[in-house]
Amino acid sequence: LALEFMDARLGDVHYLAGGELTAADIMTVFSVTTMRLFMPLDLAPYPNILAWLARIGARPAYQRAMAKGDPDLVPMLN
Repeated sequence: LALEFMDARLGDVHYLAGGELTAADIMTVFSVTTMRLFMPLDLAPYPNILAWLARIGARPAYQRAMAKGDPDLVPMLN
C-alpha cells in the first residue's frame, strides 16, 4: 500500500513534498535503495518511483554523498 501511494504521489510531482528535493526524499531514498540489498523488492510495477530514483541518482550531491559514505556500494536506483 505504501508503494502504491508513493508511486501515485510521484506521478503528480517530481519529489515527495512537491517540486523540489526535501528532507522527505533524502530520508526515504535509503529505504527504497540500500534496504533492497537486505529485502529484495521489485520496483518494476512502480514507474514513478523508478523515475524519482533516477532523478535523485543524477544529482551531483547524491553522487558525492554516496562516494563518501561507501564508495564500493552500488545504490539500487533501478
